Amino acid sequence: MSAAARRAGCALLVVLTALVLLAGAPATPARADMSGSVAEASAYADDRGVQVGIAVLDRDTGQWTENGGLAHTPMRSASVPKIFVAESLIDRSRRGEISLTQNDRVLMESMVIRSDDAAMSNLYSRFGGLGMVRAVAAKYGLSEIGDPPSAGYWGMFQITAHDIVSFYRGVLEGGLQPADRDYLVSLMRRATPTGTDGFDQYFGIPHALPNQVWGVKQGWMCCQESQRRLHTTGILGADNRFLVAVLSQAPQSRSYAYSGETVTRVVQTLFPGGVVPPSEVPNNPIGNLDVATEVAAGVLRVSGWAGDPDTPSSPIEVHAYLDGGFAGSARADRDRPDVPAAVPGYSSARGYALDIAVGDGAHRLCVYAINVSKGTINPELGCRSFSIQLSPLGNVDRITLRGLRTVQVEGWTLDREAPGTATDVHLYVDGQWTAAVRASADRPDIAGAFPGAGAAHGLSAQLTLSSPGRHRVCAYAINVPGTGGSNPMIGCATVDAPATMLGSYDEAVAQGGGIRLRGWVIDPVRPTSPVAVHVYSDGAWVTAAAAGAVRDDVRGAFPEAGGAHGFDVSAILPPGPHQVCVYAIYADGRAANPQLGCRSVG
Repeated sequence: MSAAARRAGCALLVVLTALVLLAGAPATPARADMSGSVAEASAYADDRGVQVGIAVLDRDTGQWTENGGLAHTPMRSASVPKIFVAESLIDRSRRGEISLTQNDRVLMESMVIRSDDAAMSNLYSRFGGLGMVRAVAAKYGLSEIGDPPSAGYWGMFQITAHDIVSFYRGVLEGGLQPADRDYLVSLMRRATPTGTDGFDQYFGIPHALPNQVWGVKQGWMCCQESQRRLHTTGILGADNRFLVAVLSQAPQSRSYAYSGETVTRVVQTLFPGGVVPPSEVPNNPIGNLDVATEVAAGVLRVSGWAGDPDTPSSPIEVHAYLDGGFAGSARADRDRPDVPAAVPGYSSARGYALDIAVGDGAHRLCVYAINVSKGTINPELGCRSFSIQLSPLGNVDRITLRGLRTVQVEGWTLDREAPGTATDVHLYVDGQWTAAVRASADRPDIAGAFPGAGAAHGLSAQLTLSSPGRHRVCAYAINVPGTGGSNPMIGCATVDAPATMLGSYDEAVAQGGGIRLRGWVIDPVRPTSPVAVHVYSDGAWVTAAAAGAVRDDVRGAFPEAGGAHGFDVSAILPPGPHQVCVYAIYADGRAANPQLGCRSVG
């Protein structure tokens, strides 16, 4: 059996196991009238001196249960509006009205999961603030949401239990696209035990229902208007059957622990035994996302299978969402003989496949089966996270200084979308554009690593620095026109071009009644001008000369300076041993004149 067949078999086995378990489970009756539980919970809170607004919606039966006018009593919101902001960002991003960076999405997730106040303040101020919340309220018909006393005080909105449940209902029943809806619910289900401020945010629903599936958005604040607020709101059950909001406020003299105990007991009263009754087993589609792989640069091939128990012999639609936005659809009508073998009653025409164009960077793809007839949801068949590299590949292998100011840059670059085209490279020095070159030098190793691309992708270029000293040299691969991606940096290096005297005191030899000194010297600031050298013997000045003799070896090492930098000096000295030193003299007096060396003669 092939690896692909084994993977498909595993996926089918998981679905079959789920179907068997569901088939063997007893049907769950509709939840009885909750009005008695709500009344009992409200009375309990009142006896404890805590005002609570309670709203519960059973989506299976359509039954709303509230504690009268208290469910419509405005209370300051604390952190609950964070869920409004998340809904707005997700929906507007999908519609193309705003653009969210990866960091924005990280902030949004932290805002919901960890109730991160700093993240909320950042996103609230940048993406619409008060107007954003008003727009969400208008979209979902939330007539009881009131403005804060000042537009920037997002924790001081007025909310009611009724409107919070109405909001959750709207989100689940068409307010967001399926992928966006499920993403938002998933964030609520990932709520951490403590918020970023260290507060225990598992009061209320989480503490009351520890072994159930729930997603929450909590809120807490004190002591505005001498009140302590503690709110527990959320979506309950793996099937999102129950929507609950319990808002509370009490005198600030009551502790958080006291209020937390109260709202937790309220939820326990609503759901005796800590159990959220599930829905009856629906006829939702089944299937799997088997493969999502890049088959060409920027092209993702998605395949799997899907079927609906209401139409086991007819194909259904699958929809793909990329980064929360609709990316394409396909009919699950391709031949998959393994499906009827694993799921009796289904025809073999249950396979799907589609190609999706994907841009540069990190992405998340999710595939959904679209429900037919009975059923409650369009279930997710699977998700994959992946990265696409459309920008040119490449590397700077070395950046070296040659001579005084010549920089040699070597490396390679290749654009996968145009592998037969040589890529341009732009060179920058200290952040300033300096040169453009084409990476077309022969690199057999690149041809071997990328079959079909050829070897003409090598980078070999020289540039001249404008001044001595330390410089930062960077190379950027330029995206081939007409392809996706950007212009990535493929390497940088720091080079130090000499700024002080370079030279050598090569030899000092006795000659008749004197000495002969030889060497060379260059001033990098004035590289073509001869440098004066002064000769001292035993600390006393002897003579001076200009280092202008031709030295072919110097020219070879420093081509930009030429070869006229040698010195060959003769001088008469008294008999006996001497210490002879040579100094290079700066023509502009900008620094101390360096000693090229000393030698003993005689």
